[in-house]
Amino acid sequence: MRSFTDPIEIRLATELDCVHALAFSPDGKQLAIAGGSPAESGSVELWSWPERKLLRKLQGHEDVIYDACWLPDGRHLATAGGDRTVRIWDSAEPKNVRVLKGHSGPVLALAVSPDGKHLCSGSQDQTIRVWDVDKGQLLRSFDNHFGPVHALAFRPAQEMGRPPYLASASEDGTVRVWQPTIGRMVRIIKHPCPVYGVAWSTDGETLITAGKDGTLRTLADGTNTFLKQQQLTAERLTYMIRAGDRCLVGTSRGDVLGK
Repeated sequence: MRSFTDPIEIRLATELDCVHALAFSPDGKQLAIAGGSPAESGSVELWSWPERKLLRKLQGHEDVIYDACWLPDGRHLATAGGDRTVRIWDSAEPKNVRVLKGHSGPVLALAVSPDGKHLCSGSQDQTIRVWDVDKGQLLRSFDNHFGPVHALAFRPAQEMGRPPYLASASEDGTVRVWQPTIGRMVRIIKHPCPVYGVAWSTDGETLITAGKDGTLRTLADGTNTFLKQQQLTAERLTYMIRAGDRCLVGTSRGDVLGK
């Protein structure tokens, strides 16, 4: 893991007061920038890429947006808001096509299954909710965590017949692995600190977590044993995303570290 000492700096003139999430569309031609004004409004700006032109805005949340993810069709986008709702948007129209309600606290994290049929949301209310994307219906809720759920990640698609796996990272110092489509928790991985980020390797064989203690931890799928632990910084690791074969993590100082 190394710091990007010679980054290419790109500036976008966003009008958002706060930015909490960035998400590229599946084809890489659009960048969604999500955030807003805390306790006032949340919105998404859609930019063309690599032209970096503002295309349109998605507005409707009554509080800041904490996370955003594209559905596999590349047209629809899901957002998680401080107003306790999850919203699904048609980015081409643009319009809000569905509002998913049920969380009792701000929604902090989203993840969509590889087949695009299920959307999972994690909240400050310590629950994970599983939604049917097409119908907008709540299928089930998991309340096993004892702290806010900061991050969610689906394992990349596996061979036919294997149900999708979801990993969740929480303030309670655990990462939990689920089979959300059948309502089963597979295992609990205890950490020495709150966990703010989680991601799978591209082959789905390895799970990577980012802790408040500045440490990146690697586990083999199906085990609770850390294969590798790397303290990247003395600062808190605040988020983690996959970027192709690489893993990018952000720190509380605003640095970006990449492997």
